[in-house]
Amino acid sequence: MLRWLIFYIQKRGRKMADKETAFVVALMKKHAPSMAQLAYRRTGSHETTEDLIQEVYLLAYCKRTTLYTHDNPAGWLFMTLKQLTDRELDKRRHKMEQPLPDYDLPGDTDVDLPMKDYLPNGLTKDEQDIILLRVKHKLSFAEIGEVLGIKEMAARQRYNRAIKKCRDLLSKPPEE
Repeated sequence: MLRWLIFYIQKRGRKMADKETAFVVALMKKHAPSMAQLAYRRTGSHETTEDLIQEVYLLAYCKRTTLYTHDNPAGWLFMTLKQLTDRELDKRRHKMEQPLPDYDLPGDTDVDLPMKDYLPNGLTKDEQDIILLRVKHKLSFAEIGEVLGIKEMAARQRYNRAIKKCRDLLSKPPEE
């Protein structure tokens, strides 16, 4: 998680010698474990926790000048995490079930076996939905994000995680 951010910072041409950037990276490394515990306790999801912490780190990097002179930079990190977590929890509460769009294309066969039946047991409903939106309905990540009420990058990340979990479940030998 932090390696990705450090790589991103270096890729953008910023030198780690910049004292503000070095301060933010050190601050993030120091508080990462406790921030992860807090976010997980509030959300109950490892994936959401990772997404929220990455968003906090990106905000910290973007506001590194302000954060460097802030009276309580650790407090800023935790308050930002709390606000982002609250926003995520509000989205969950207000998220309404939306039926998947019905795409009947000309030339489709009369026998339409539900693709959901081919997915392995062990995937959550959200993981099944995102795989179906991408594979069956051929939606772009931007469209998936719009349907699920999340950003395009979050949709891409959740899809990749769901596919990885699907592969892991399919590679396990069947239990007898």
